[in-house]
Amino acid sequence: MPNKRLMAVVVVGFLIIAGLVYFIKDKRSSDTEQFYNDQVPSVQKTNVDFAKLPDKFPEDIPLETDAKITQNYNSTTPEGHFQATRTFETQLTLAENYGIYEKFLKDNGWTIIATTNDPGYKMIAGSKDKQNIQVTIDENKGSSKTKTVSISYSELKK
Repeated sequence: MPNKRLMAVVVVGFLIIAGLVYFIKDKRSSDTEQFYNDQVPSVQKTNVDFAKLPDKFPEDIPLETDAKITQNYNSTTPEGHFQATRTFETQLTLAENYGIYEKFLKDNGWTIIATTNDPGYKMIAGSKDKQNIQVTIDENKGSSKTKTVSISYSELKK
């Protein structure tokens, strides 16, 4: 009889502890999700027809002729930060693309603010006034070996 009581107390205690753990875990998950939702601004993204440049995208920036466009959009944050992005597949080498965009930025009065010039990944970013351009050039390491160029133009809210 005492063993049955002890067993019942242990089982009830275990169920109470398991219930508390479940409640606390569920509460933390809910709090974390709410914190994340409160912290991440909602970005309004608008896809643009591939035949057109995104709004405000610099018309003088070099773009590869007949390249396959894979992304073309505008986005705006609730704070008014604007971004236009165009991504395309390239037939040129990563180094050739890097040279083209480095020359473009220098020749057009952009201050180069960041670069990465690794063999399989290249990035160059420039700024002018409250405008930024970032060009990312990389190669898919999978079977396709597709090389892409992604150009993002952004404006800070005035």
